[in-house]
Amino acid sequence: MHPSAHVSTGFSHQKFHIRARQPRAGSKKDALLLCVDDSAPLLHLQAEVLAHHGYNVVATTWPAEAIAMFQRVPFSAILTDFDMPEMDGASLVEHIRQRDRSRPILLHSGNTALPPALLRQVNCFVPKGGSVQDFLRQVDKLVQRTTRRKAQA
Repeated sequence: MHPSAHVSTGFSHQKFHIRARQPRAGSKKDALLLCVDDSAPLLHLQAEVLAHHGYNVVATTWPAEAIAMFQRVPFSAILTDFDMPEMDGASLVEHIRQRDRSRPILLHSGNTALPPALLRQVNCFVPKGGSVQDFLRQVDKLVQRTTRRKAQA
């Protein structure tokens, strides 16, 4: 893990990249996920679980940085929290959708009272606190969707 600190408006931001532990044959080894969550410990745990499952992960606690990275890197899917202090998940999704209507987005939040308009813009919602297997199943579906889209192009 290579954390780097960014300071803006009093918040400490972290960004790191975790490579897949054991890339598996097939699409996962080439998949690159962008994960965004303001909780660094939860974000790190999520990235470790995804890497153990065979994914390459770029993670940031700063939604503004996620937007900048999204514009430069062709991520296979984006996984984001909703409740974040500087920019909420709805604003992040809106920025992404203005640039790419088809990029798979998974909303992963402890907040279940989400705006219906946001839920229509994401591909799936997985509540925090659910099973890791359900979370990974949804991520796998998103990555398969990206793989099919690339194969059809």
